Amino acid sequence: MPILAKGEAIESSSLDHRLDYWRVDDDGVVHVEEFAPEMIATIPPDERSIDPVAVLSLLGFNYICLDRTLIQGVQRLPAFSRLRSDGTIEPLALPPYDDCFVPPRQLAKRFVELFFDELCTYCSGYDRVYVLLSGGMDSRILVGALSRLKKQGRLDAEITTVTFGSPGCRDVVYAREVAEATGFDWRAVPLTSVHYRRNFELAARLAAGENLPYDIHRYDWFENVEPDSLVLMNIYGDGVGRRQYSSNHLTNIPSHRAGEPSALLNRNRIGQWRSQLQCDIDQLQARFFLPNETAGRELEMNIHYLRRMIVQACRLINRWATVRQVFSSRELVSYVWRHRIDHREDEFYEAILEITAPQLLDIPYAKTGALYRAPARDDGYEKRTSDYPRWGRRQLRSTIFSELTSGALDSLEIFDMDQVYWMYREWQREEEGADTFLGKQMVMLATLSRFVERYDVGPPRDEPPQPAGRAQWRALWERYVARSLQITRRVSRPIRVR
Repeated sequence: MPILAKGEAIESSSLDHRLDYWRVDDDGVVHVEEFAPEMIATIPPDERSIDPVAVLSLLGFNYICLDRTLIQGVQRLPAFSRLRSDGTIEPLALPPYDDCFVPPRQLAKRFVELFFDELCTYCSGYDRVYVLLSGGMDSRILVGALSRLKKQGRLDAEITTVTFGSPGCRDVVYAREVAEATGFDWRAVPLTSVHYRRNFELAARLAAGENLPYDIHRYDWFENVEPDSLVLMNIYGDGVGRRQYSSNHLTNIPSHRAGEPSALLNRNRIGQWRSQLQCDIDQLQARFFLPNETAGRELEMNIHYLRRMIVQACRLINRWATVRQVFSSRELVSYVWRHRIDHREDEFYEAILEITAPQLLDIPYAKTGALYRAPARDDGYEKRTSDYPRWGRRQLRSTIFSELTSGALDSLEIFDMDQVYWMYREWQREEEGADTFLGKQMVMLATLSRFVERYDVGPPRDEPPQPAGRAQWRALWERYVARSLQITRRVSRPIRVR
């Protein structure tokens, strides 16, 4: 079991650097593990207690903010920080923000040079490199850059591109065209309800409940690749490159505020948990000096959303190969953040591809079905790569119901189980294919239930007594409001599901 010796330290100096689990035991010894199961094994079963603040974060955002995990006392190594052997965290300097004026196409020239250096560093020493290739722009830029490096003789590794998705969806169709245009080997990996069912176990056991089965896709496919392989992904591409997060522009994304819209947690206790979660959210910006509110929101989305949800799910691949995220090196991020934020837009991405692989601009991309920066069109292909909402309500309905009623959630003593069952019935009344926030909450609760069972996790320690009086009336009011809002926004099925 890795232990930090006196005077030792580990650090995470970039967006993609270490995301280890760590804890301090009763003797003051700092334990560090890369994977959750190994860390949990260091904790006696009677000391494994759920962290209700982390649960609140998952229910409110679909990810855990800052450094918490679902087990009290276990944390993740923060970005841009150093962990010392006495269990203290020392913030490191952020890549500097500035307001330098450089036109987007000129910005792209130097960016490409730094991007090439990043790729050469990551690929050094590997004979086989796999690239996650979708029909979008981020992975296309990555493949285009690798193609250019191969032509320049700066890269010797064999490249294989891999695409997850249902046959006939945009991602699969356009990814195949991109692979053919660059001459790289291409593998299509199907994503079905069978794989989604397996992801519940992977999310509970390997991801320790911190990720939804949605987030794991087909990462287990890499279980059978050569163990000394490198896997490249570009999760930070849109955030660093274009200030976009799941197609939402940074200017349209509000700052994080602690909350949970379905009132699933014990309403007599949630006030303190909500305050603690907001303190976690505010602590991120308190660690670093940021020049303005926009920079603060960008840091929040990169650290909370990308790093603690998507990137940490990708790191499951490290069990079978080595995964690296591009657009994340300190040199590259420092260069981008030094320049005006409004220059990181579509023109910047277009200029990168014109330099590296201009032929890829002639292939439509999955978001719109049209050429880049052209109006969206109906190309006849399915936009979704999977049908998680429908699979959840249909093929996995009994699985989710069994997990919610197994008693594991009730044993944690943090949930309003009447509200959980009421919201489950509401979820079943929604249209089968509707991708709703409530649907994700039901999937999260089922995953959490299985996690609690797998690792014998108990209720939180040192919880204050439940307040009475006005707090109980407020709890009833919040439950009523949550139910009313759900009924208002629900898109009902034609036939009510019992």
